[in-house]
Amino acid sequence: VSRALRDQTLTALLKSPRDSRLRTDAVQLSGEYLFKMLESERAPGQVSGLLIDLVEAHRFSIVRDSLLIRQLQQQLDLDIRPALQVWQEGKSLPAFKVRDIEMYRVQDGDRLRYQVTFLLYNRAEVPGIVEIAFRARGEGRRRGFGDFGSDTDLARTVRLGAREAREIGIVLDSEPQMIQINTVLAENLPRVFTQRFDDPETRRKAQPFDGEKAIAYLDLENPGEIVVDNEDSGFEAYNPPYRSWLKRTLLGERGEQEETYERFRSWRPPNQWEMIKNAAFFGDYVHSAHYIRSDGGPKKAIWTVPLPDAGTYDVYIYIIDKNLLTNRWERRNEWGTFNYTIHHDDGAEDINLDADSADPGWNLLGSYYFSQGKAVVELVDRSGGKLIIADAVKFIKR
Repeated sequence: VSRALRDQTLTALLKSPRDSRLRTDAVQLSGEYLFKMLESERAPGQVSGLLIDLVEAHRFSIVRDSLLIRQLQQQLDLDIRPALQVWQEGKSLPAFKVRDIEMYRVQDGDRLRYQVTFLLYNRAEVPGIVEIAFRARGEGRRRGFGDFGSDTDLARTVRLGAREAREIGIVLDSEPQMIQINTVLAENLPRVFTQRFDDPETRRKAQPFDGEKAIAYLDLENPGEIVVDNEDSGFEAYNPPYRSWLKRTLLGERGEQEETYERFRSWRPPNQWEMIKNAAFFGDYVHSAHYIRSDGGPKKAIWTVPLPDAGTYDVYIYIIDKNLLTNRWERRNEWGTFNYTIHHDDGAEDINLDADSADPGWNLLGSYYFSQGKAVVELVDRSGGKLIIADAVKFIKR
C-alpha cells in the first residue's frame, strides 16, 4: 500500500482499475493515518470523542465531509481542510529512521524503573506519526496496537514534522522484552519496526527521562562508508533460466511479473531469488533481503560497489540475527556456510562465513586493495545448508 501511495495520490488510486483489495487496504491505512494525525493535534480522546458523538447523532445517514469539517472547527478549533487536501492529493510519504535504542534500569525516587531511549528521524518533506508499544517480559502474547490495556506506560504516540528529529524517552514500571515502533503510513517496510532487549544494566547516576526532546537534524550517512544494499541499483540477484510448470502456464509469454515481498519459508526456500522483509535486515527505510534455496547451482548475488578513490578497504557483509527471522522449531535448520568471492586488484579471494555462528550485523570479510572505480562482491551457492541470504555489503577505506 505504501509503495502504491508513494507513486500516486489516494484519489488517483481509488479511480484506478487496480485490484479492489489494494484500494480497500489503501483507504483503511490512509484513514488510520489521517485519524491519528488529527488525534495528535489535540488532547487524547478529544477527536475520537467528537467522531463517536457525530456518528451516534447521525445513525443510518450519510455524514458529509462538510459537516465533519464544521464540527471539528467549531468544537475543537481544528481546521482539517489542509490535512484533507494533502491526504487526498499528496504523493509524498514520511520516512522514519530509528537509531540508538537503549534500555536500562534507572533510579526513580525510591524504586528502580526501566528507561527506554532512542532517536527518531523523519527524513521526508512531509510530517508523519509513529506509535510505540512494548511487550513486557513474560507476556504470553504480543500486545497489538490499539490493545495496550489500561497501563498508559505501554503506549506512546509521536508526531514528527518534515525533516525533524527527536530524542524519545519512556520510563516503564515493568521490564520490557521488546519495543515495537509502528510507522502507520510511511515509506518504511516493514511497517512495524521491532527490536528485542537484552538484560538491562543499572545506571545509578542516570536521571529518568520521559518525554521528547528536539535535536538537531543530522545527515545519518557515515562519512567514509560505502554501502550497497539489496534494494540498491548496484545489487543483482542472478537466477539461472528456470520456470515451474505453473509459472509457465500462468505467465505464458508475458514475462516475469513485478517483484514483490514474499513470506519467508525456511523449511521450503524458493528455487529462484525472492525478496523478503524483516526489521532485522539492513536498510534505510526498507529492511529487506533476497533469499533462495541452496543446491550448489549457478545462482549468485552480486554487489557492485562504486569506489571514489583507490586504496585499501575493509569489506563487511551484513548478517541477520537468525533468532529474529525464524521461530523456535525453524532454528534447528542449519543455514550452513555463506560463500563470498571478493574481486580486488590482486585477484579474487573466496571467503567462507558460517552463517549460523556469525555475529548479527556487520561481519568483516577482510581488507583488500582496490583501484578507483567499481569493486565486486559475489555470494555464490556452495552453502551446504538449506538456503542463502543476500542483504548488504559495506566498504570502509583505511
